Amino acid sequence: MSRSQQCVQCKGRGFCGLPKCPITSRFYAKLKEKPRPFESYMGESPSVFIGSYSYPKVAGGPMMTGQADDPEDWVKKGCSIDDIVAMRSSTVRGSKTLNAAAGKAFLARTADSIQEVAISQKPIDIEVAFEKPVSFDLKFDGTLAPVGLSGEIKKMDVLDNAFVPRIVDKITSDGDLRAVDGMYELFKGGIDVHHIQNVLGAGLLGIEKNRRFVPTRWGITAIDDSISRRLKSEVMKYPPIS
Repeated sequence: MSRSQQCVQCKGRGFCGLPKCPITSRFYAKLKEKPRPFESYMGESPSVFIGSYSYPKVAGGPMMTGQADDPEDWVKKGCSIDDIVAMRSSTVRGSKTLNAAAGKAFLARTADSIQEVAISQKPIDIEVAFEKPVSFDLKFDGTLAPVGLSGEIKKMDVLDNAFVPRIVDKITSDGDLRAVDGMYELFKGGIDVHHIQNVLGAGLLGIEKNRRFVPTRWGITAIDDSISRRLKSEVMKYPPIS
């Protein structure tokens, strides 16, 4: 197996036997200055993240960054892997323990604020106080985009009104529509997959009594699988090309 093939499979987990990953080491060497520890954040939040560890009691919260958090936008701008990692190194992931299985019954203040961030098509301003100072700790993952900082939320306030497209408001307000159908309706309505992922993750899709917070990792897989299956079934209805 070549070094490049090994790196693709390893993703920084040390399969090569070296004391430090050469790829992550190269990136750290390019970092001019690591962010200093801080106890609060005030600024934009473009999306949310819901963890999967210890499900149904998961850690979830807003992603805090002044830059675009949409992978489709990264592609349009022609961002390289180094560019993306550099952007994500300054991204803060806030977290608060959420009971994913409790649905609407658990809509405490922080959970409600997380849903406001998730449903908005545009980044909204928030103010967050952390339990302890947040420090730099860049982590890589084979499925999720890297994150430079993370901290436990002590208090969170939304300072803006969410910008909610009409189709999103309609689908999330329909408590009789299955999540799988809601995802496809949003996709057909022109809502990008990244936004659908946020809405699903925040427990805003599906039959009202069954709504749950969905871990981001699971949501990515569920949306890709669901939409691709529906598109495939639609394509199969067309006559063959001669």
